[in-house]
Amino acid sequence: MTGLRQAFARGFGGLRGPLVAVTLVAFCLRALRLEWQPLWWDEGYSVFFATEPLAKMLALTAQDIHPPLYYALLHLWTLLLGSARPGVIRLLSVYAGVPAVPLLGVLAYMLTRRRGVAVLAACLLALNPLHVYYSQEVRMYSLALLLGLASTYALVKLAAALDAGAPVRGKWVAWIVFNALLLYTLYYAAFLVVAQFIWLGIGLRRKPSALLALLAATGAMALLCLPWWLFAVPKLAAYVSDKVQSDQDVSLGPLAYSVRHLLAFSIGQMRLDNLALPARAFAYVGVIAALPALLTLRKAARRHPQGPSAINDAPSLLWTLVLVPSLLAFLLNLRFPFFPEGGERLLLFVLPYYLLLISLGIFNLRSRSLWRPALLTPLLAAGVVGLAAFFTVPRYVEDDYRPIIAQVMQQGGDDDSVLALFPWQVGYWRAYSPMQIDGRLLSPQPAPVGQGALVWSSPMQDAIDAALRRGVLWFPEPVSLGSTLPAQIEAYLQDAALNVENRWHGAATRLTA
Repeated sequence: MTGLRQAFARGFGGLRGPLVAVTLVAFCLRALRLEWQPLWWDEGYSVFFATEPLAKMLALTAQDIHPPLYYALLHLWTLLLGSARPGVIRLLSVYAGVPAVPLLGVLAYMLTRRRGVAVLAACLLALNPLHVYYSQEVRMYSLALLLGLASTYALVKLAAALDAGAPVRGKWVAWIVFNALLLYTLYYAAFLVVAQFIWLGIGLRRKPSALLALLAATGAMALLCLPWWLFAVPKLAAYVSDKVQSDQDVSLGPLAYSVRHLLAFSIGQMRLDNLALPARAFAYVGVIAALPALLTLRKAARRHPQGPSAINDAPSLLWTLVLVPSLLAFLLNLRFPFFPEGGERLLLFVLPYYLLLISLGIFNLRSRSLWRPALLTPLLAAGVVGLAAFFTVPRYVEDDYRPIIAQVMQQGGDDDSVLALFPWQVGYWRAYSPMQIDGRLLSPQPAPVGQGALVWSSPMQDAIDAALRRGVLWFPEPVSLGSTLPAQIEAYLQDAALNVENRWHGAATRLTA
């Protein structure tokens, strides 16, 4: 915060009004219709993790594809507000997403000294459908983007201090801490840290003492993360191997990989086949319009001969922060072909630097050139189309558990039981179940389950028999996941109990009792 105040005091206080206005717009967009869309599987996992005791949550997330910081913050958030309702837990992502908008504007001005670039970059992020999407989702991506921007801000301050020969100890500490927090939020964000290390290392190549300091800082960052890595990496390796084998995803080639990310950065996380033809055209035009703006940066400013000053060579820093993480993520996709629908979210932290490059490219054009509005109009139009689709097109309709839980809560009793096979189903119940006056969730509630693959077993049969002796057993059967276990359970229940309910909710779930 001190750095931000100093930056305003040094002469770009004129940004205060525009950035405040853009930030208010960003907040309104991200806080709009928080409870309209149903939770989906990954959000259900987040609720499940966050509503478990912290010690158990750490053990569970060691077997997950993401580290524990976001889940721990969400755990504290639910305790603070006393609820895990979707509107409450999604608000945490809103509060992580909104500050990124003014922070990008401040970073843009620090790098370019041009108010127009700073305001445009902040506007593009505020209106970006992909960022709005993940500033509402109950996942860690908006937090990772914010922490990545904060670490980049610390990097720029550090580079400027190294160039000027000013004290740098506090700036090293800030860079280390922000990146350590980032690594505890998203594993893929390590690619951003690598990009920062490469850029700073090249700039310091003629300063041996500063290079040693860079290595020491990187070592300190690794030491801060080492306890978690030692605990989680063995479990994570087994999880990733099983996930790749079970999902059978196909690795993407360079063209498909690039196009998917560029489209997502333009129009957001929307399936194009769900959009009308004109909307699809806007998506592609938005991507195409960004390319000429990026090409204006081919004549980047010459690197400062005395050090790594980002202010003297903003394009090289921004290109490094975009291309290095993208390339490393692409190579990982070739080795471990795990790229589900919406997988572009894993590189959301690259988005602000991409938008800043576009903003800088547009302002590199002559002020009276018609190219500026010609490029900016389709970029903004693609964003507006993406936002309109985001707020009007229903998602996850076949996986909406709200009617299922409402029926069970209405017809079930305290002696009834719910059989949940996956943690995300437990998360759904904890998010959607009514709360009693004493703060407890209304019965019946599914028992917590582990993350391992479930198979029919004697303990499962004993648990089902015990539930049937107590009362009604409700079974939301996920029939679209390809597992044989639901059919095995149904076959057993046909012989062991009397069926009192059999209703399909969409094509993905059948509720039996």
